[in-house]
Amino acid sequence: MERMRDGVPPAPAEAEGEGGGHTVLVVDDERAVRSLFATVLRRSGFEAIEVGSGPEALTAIVEHRVSAVLLDSRMPGMDGVEVLRTLRADERTHTLPVIFVTGEGEVDRRVRALEAGADDYLAKPVSTAELIARVRAQLRGQAVWTRVLEERMRERTELLTDLTRQRSGASLEETATALVHRLTEEEGLAGAAIVMFSHDIAVTAAATGPFAAALRTGRALPQRLARGLHARALRGPWVDTADATHGSPRERPKRRIELPGGGHSVAYTPLVAGDEVLGILGIVDDDPAPDVASRRLALAIDLGEVVATLLHDQRHAWGQHATSRDALLRVIEAEAFTTVFQPTRRLTDGVAIGVEALTRFHDGASPQERFLEAARADCGIELESAAMRLALDRAEALPEGLLLGLNLSPRLVVGDPALPALLSAQPRSIVLELTEHDHIDDYDAVKRAMASLGPTVQVAVDDAGAGYASLIHVLTLAPEWVKLDRLWVQGIDGDPARQALVAGLVHFARETGTALVAEGIETAHELSVLRNLGVGLGQGFLLDQPSPEPRLESPSSFG
Repeated sequence: MERMRDGVPPAPAEAEGEGGGHTVLVVDDERAVRSLFATVLRRSGFEAIEVGSGPEALTAIVEHRVSAVLLDSRMPGMDGVEVLRTLRADERTHTLPVIFVTGEGEVDRRVRALEAGADDYLAKPVSTAELIARVRAQLRGQAVWTRVLEERMRERTELLTDLTRQRSGASLEETATALVHRLTEEEGLAGAAIVMFSHDIAVTAAATGPFAAALRTGRALPQRLARGLHARALRGPWVDTADATHGSPRERPKRRIELPGGGHSVAYTPLVAGDEVLGILGIVDDDPAPDVASRRLALAIDLGEVVATLLHDQRHAWGQHATSRDALLRVIEAEAFTTVFQPTRRLTDGVAIGVEALTRFHDGASPQERFLEAARADCGIELESAAMRLALDRAEALPEGLLLGLNLSPRLVVGDPALPALLSAQPRSIVLELTEHDHIDDYDAVKRAMASLGPTVQVAVDDAGAGYASLIHVLTLAPEWVKLDRLWVQGIDGDPARQALVAGLVHFARETGTALVAEGIETAHELSVLRNLGVGLGQGFLLDQPSPEPRLESPSSFG
C-alpha cells in the first residue's frame, strides 16, 4: 500500500476520472500536506479547494458548493474539532460529510471528532487508495441520503396537497377530525392533535393515537396547561422530548401534554393566521427517540400552514360554540344544579299520585334556556343524563308508590344504552316525558327504545297542544299520558275556545285510555273549569310550588 510522504504517488488506475464533478474541501495548515491531498483528489476526477485554517474553511463552504471536507485535526487558532462543531450546529451543513485527519497515535482526537459529528477519519501517513475510497464512500452515503430526502420531500408534498383537498366539514371539529385522521394514516405517525385557542381557554378540536387517550375532544384543557401552551406557541414551533429535560423545571409542566404510557416525543407547531395564533398542531412519531421528533418538526411546520388555512374560516363560530360548551360541561362536572319535585294530583280530591322531577341551576339560569343552550352546544345529552341521574338519586327519599316523571329527549332515550338497566333498577314506576321541543326523525326507533325500558316505564307527551309536533307525538307514540300545555290552561275560565279544545282532548283521552294532565294551574277558577270539563289530573303553582321536599298531602284548595 503506497503512502504519501515526500512526493505524490500515482492515483489508483480504477479510480481515475471517477470524481463525478464533486468538490472536496481540503483543510490543513501545512501547505505541502493539503497540496498532496488536493493533487490525489484531482487525479481521481474530483475538484479540490485548498485552505489553511478553520475560518477560511467556513468561508469557502459558504462561497462554494462543497460535497465533502478533509479536515485536519491540529490547526492554530481554530482547530478541527471547533470547525466540525460549527458545521454541525449550522442547519445548512449539519449533514455535510466530514473526514477527520489525525496523527497516527491521536486516538483521543479521533474520539472527540466522532463525538462532534465526524463521519469518518484518516490517520497520517495516509494511503492514497484509502483516501479516495473513504471520500467515495462518504459521497455514496450522501447520495443515498439525498435520494431518501428527495423521496421524503415528494411524500410530504403529496401529503400537503392531499390535506389542501380535504373537504371542510360542517363544523371546525369535523374538519379537524378529518385532518388528524388523515395525518395518522401516514407511515411512521402514531397520532396527531389539534388544540384551538378561544379567549382564555384551549379546547381539543380533534385527537388520535396517544393524544386521544390524554385529551377529550371538545373539552378545555386545564387553565395552567392552556396558558403555558399559548405562551409557548407565541414563540414558535418546538419539540417536547420523551425525557422532558428541555426547558426549566418551573416551565415544563405548564406546556406539556402528558401522553399516557410515557416515552413519547412530540413535535408542535402553532397554527397562525395573520398575526393571530389560532391553536397548535401536535404530531407523535412511532419512534419515541427525541431526534426523530426533531426531524418531524419540519413536517409539523409545513402541515401547520395548511391546517391553519383550512380551519381559519370556521374558527369564529367555533370559538363561541367552544366557550359555551366548555362552560356547560363545567356546570355538569361541578353538578351546579339541583332537583326539585312538583306533585301531580287528582283534581277530584287533591291526592298526589306522582311527582315530576325538575332541574334548577345554582346560577339562576332558566332551565328551558339552559337545556336548549346545551343542545346547541352538542352537550345536551350529557346535561340531561346528569340531571336525570341526580333526580333518581334524590327521589329515593320520596314515599313508595309515587310515580316519578322525568323529562328526557328522544335522543337520550334512543342513544343511551345504559338507560334500560338504569330505569329497570328503580323501585318505582317511571313516566318519561317527551316534549314538543324535541324533534323526532325516527318514530320507530323511539318506540323500540321505549319498549326496551320494560313495563314499569310509561310514556308521556309533554306540552300537548303547544304545536303540531306534539300532536304528531300523541298520535304516533300512543302514550299512556298526555300533558296539556299551560298555554291552554291559563285563562281557560274566560275563554270558550280553550274550553272547547280541552273538552275535545278529554274525549280523546277517554276513548284511548290515556291519562290527561293539565299543567300550569294557577287560579281557583282555572281549577274549577278543568274539573267541570272532566280533566282528571293537574299540576300548577296553585296546587304546589316545586320543592326539594314536596308537600304531598292535599292542598287547601281541595278542602
